[in-house]
Amino acid sequence: MAYTVKQLLESKQFPDMRLVICKENLNQEIKGIRIIEIEDMERYLTGGELLLTNMKVYFGETEREFRKHLNELEKKQVSGFIIKQHPDMVQKVNYYDILLKFCSERNIPVIEISEDEYYWGIIKYVILQIYDENIARLIYFKLTHDNISNMLLDGENFEDPTKNILFLLSSMIGNPVALYYSNLTCCASTTQDLSDFVFEKNVEKYKPDIVTRFEYKKQRKEHTQYITKIHVLGRTEIYLVVTEVNMPLTILDYMALENAVFTLQYSFMGTYAQNQIEKKYQRDIGYSLLNGLYGR
Repeated sequence: MAYTVKQLLESKQFPDMRLVICKENLNQEIKGIRIIEIEDMERYLTGGELLLTNMKVYFGETEREFRKHLNELEKKQVSGFIIKQHPDMVQKVNYYDILLKFCSERNIPVIEISEDEYYWGIIKYVILQIYDENIARLIYFKLTHDNISNMLLDGENFEDPTKNILFLLSSMIGNPVALYYSNLTCCASTTQDLSDFVFEKNVEKYKPDIVTRFEYKKQRKEHTQYITKIHVLGRTEIYLVVTEVNMPLTILDYMALENAVFTLQYSFMGTYAQNQIEKKYQRDIGYSLLNGLYGR
């Protein structure tokens, strides 16, 4: 049975959702859900998707260019938009008003959510309504993989990918996340708590209901914690800890967690290799200076 925009609104799963455009066309079937990550997102849609955006990807585009993208999205018969206004929305082009006018003329539903609402809770809920669980897992794995791995490719995030990955993961699973060195001191956290980590006596091995490449443990404190050990080239260990403060983890959350651990491991290996190269370079310079090889 088709799942519609009307059913999403009537589900009351997201109290801050409000319909701002198009009350007459809410029976549009939602055939997929995607975040608009690039300005020409229409190239990657199959049709009927519900699109989420704060329109930041369009910043810098002219009104003509923006309208061109909207026309291409309409051709894909998108089921609607879920938008939140970006704090930097003040631009030369009023993308928000243009989108509302366009959708009003074409009878495309537009839903607004608060600036504090994360997209990922909506995505998880919707894909479980429109797909069976096995397909939902595959789709969500792909979505989280693409978003998390892009943190290593995005030039804006390149200087400090670890913190950006942690905050993205935290938004995906709706709970705080922290990283600890092998001596259990905190190296990064999505909260203000930077205290050392403590393994409790009740810690136990844990196997989430997914195919996993990593070691998980679980311990119960005031809030249940899930611990994943990240090996870096067999030389050191780092612990990623998720604390169930806000909501229990679901199967889809473990898909995101798995992608984050893999990406962090890759990032740490890259950082380690870079440090080794820099050390060798410095040693080579020192050797050359001591032996008078420069200046000849």
